[in-house]
Amino acid sequence: MKQYEVRPHRLAGYVSVVLSVSLVAGLAYSAQGEGVGTAVPDRTTVRTTRRGDVIGFLGDYGGAVWMGVPYAKAPIGRWRWRAPQPAARWAGFRETLAPGSPCSQPAGVFNPFDSDDKGAVGSEDCLYLNIWGPAQSVGRRSAQDTSLPVMVWIHGGGNVGGNGAMSDGAKLAATQNVIVVGVNYRLGPFGWFRHAALRGADRNAAEESGNYGLLDIIQALRWIQENIEAFGGDPRRVTLFGVSAGAQNIYALLASPRAAGLFQHAIIQSGGDLTMSPVEAENITDDSDPGVAKSSNEVLLRLLMADGRAADRNAAKRYTKRAGGAAMAAYLQHKSFADFDRAYRMIATEHGERPSPSGMPQLIRDGSVLPKEHLISVLSQGKYNQMPVLIGTTKDEYSTLLQLTERRGHFDDMDTERFYRQVEYMSQLWKAEGVDAPARAMHRKNAGSVFVYRFDWDRLAPEERMNGLLLGATHGLDTAFVFGNPDAAPEFQTRLILPEAIPSYQALSAAMMSYWAEFARSGDPGAGQADLLPRWLAWGAKNQQENRTMILDGPDRGGPHMSSLEVTRESIRARLQGDTRFESAESRCQFLKGLVSDLKVGWHFTAQDYDSFSRGRCGT
Repeated sequence: MKQYEVRPHRLAGYVSVVLSVSLVAGLAYSAQGEGVGTAVPDRTTVRTTRRGDVIGFLGDYGGAVWMGVPYAKAPIGRWRWRAPQPAARWAGFRETLAPGSPCSQPAGVFNPFDSDDKGAVGSEDCLYLNIWGPAQSVGRRSAQDTSLPVMVWIHGGGNVGGNGAMSDGAKLAATQNVIVVGVNYRLGPFGWFRHAALRGADRNAAEESGNYGLLDIIQALRWIQENIEAFGGDPRRVTLFGVSAGAQNIYALLASPRAAGLFQHAIIQSGGDLTMSPVEAENITDDSDPGVAKSSNEVLLRLLMADGRAADRNAAKRYTKRAGGAAMAAYLQHKSFADFDRAYRMIATEHGERPSPSGMPQLIRDGSVLPKEHLISVLSQGKYNQMPVLIGTTKDEYSTLLQLTERRGHFDDMDTERFYRQVEYMSQLWKAEGVDAPARAMHRKNAGSVFVYRFDWDRLAPEERMNGLLLGATHGLDTAFVFGNPDAAPEFQTRLILPEAIPSYQALSAAMMSYWAEFARSGDPGAGQADLLPRWLAWGAKNQQENRTMILDGPDRGGPHMSSLEVTRESIRARLQGDTRFESAESRCQFLKGLVSDLKVGWHFTAQDYDSFSRGRCGT
């Protein structure tokens, strides 16, 4: 069976950044391709799945590892833009010694996977998962043996990049006695593309939704329910955990009726409700009901222009009307990932943004896979898959993202003081909108089962490539602590960890792994697995005024501790109004303008907020 080679053995340095103005996406993290290129099949790892037998290898920390396990049929040919199907059966032992191919995505200078001559990485044959088990899982033969909690990692990368092997689960599995699973899911235009030409009598509502990446994760969860006992896992204790876009996907799975019963706990790291309506995802920008800049129809127009079938947008619009839906479906079906990538980059360049596929529509509120209402409304009404949820952000989420998401040239003109202030307020907005508002909504219907944190650990040296700025507790840094491995977070961050801060890192990492695993075990992080850490209280618990948010920091700054911290949009407005750091009314107005966005997604202040803040003194 075909295996995919990854280079080198240790995939440090993988930091394919995929960000946009319209969507604060995730980062693609460095991978530790466990045993890649050196793995030797071990007979004690033979397991029987419903599709066939697999054999893995013994990895780090004495545990067992299975990589590149197919959970669905390859979505290629006529299966592109269709719901995932169960994997085909196989005879004999399938060697699961290396990650399966990542899903199609842009190549990057730090990307460890081999790219083709058109700058693409991976393939459409990519629906694989990876499993890490502790020493207890080695040689396990019987489902009657003790079953372990299962932690399913949903990777970040803006839903346009990344893969399920980016964060090595070996240490988390070994030290916390859990099963860790990393999942690939379709990305970019093959994972999130809704177009009228792809609808028809032969497709059901799920396939017409455009949410193929989300359907892949649901299929992987079905596979886990059917097979994880063979690997030592308990299908009744499945916890999803993920960062950034992966965390956004988990929020979506909480809301999706199609994911009901497939997992029991959720950990959401730097996520939020960044969904889109079908109109936004599909229509062109000058329709009476307009779509976003990178809607599927806007992309189709650029594809036709790039092919020379139309001289400009107007000619391309006329072409699509003449050709009809069937012809456009066939046309789209034969376009490569590189073709789509080129179209997204064309649109980005036209709008003065960094050339990137990021910002394309995703997580579409289609009414079948996802409810038509915004997530916060779904949560407030209790119309979601209710379960224990642990959610949080980092203190300085935007320190890395800000200069990457701003329009070109803007960051170069930004002074240091303004940069830090903007990071401060935008990061507070992320906590307010992505954590505290959902926590309040879920608490109303699911009291005692919502746990909130803020990750404050910030012992990083100045980043020379960003004009010596301090990144602080930046977006994605907490991943290195959750997995107990600096290679699990972006390399350009973790290489900045100050040598004298290593003991602090190690102590907080051990605490976070313990909290995360205890939550996976029981639905309550409590005092960690050994019951030795400060007790993490649920949102709405006794003495709630003093105990809303767990602050996660090293022992040199008090260690993990509960705080009264809660952020709302109103509290941020009040803080802005009373902020004495502004030199003049004009400087306050300019800062406010920098925080206002007319974009339809993302955590920004609105024009209405601006009017309220400025009280008419700043002009329009």
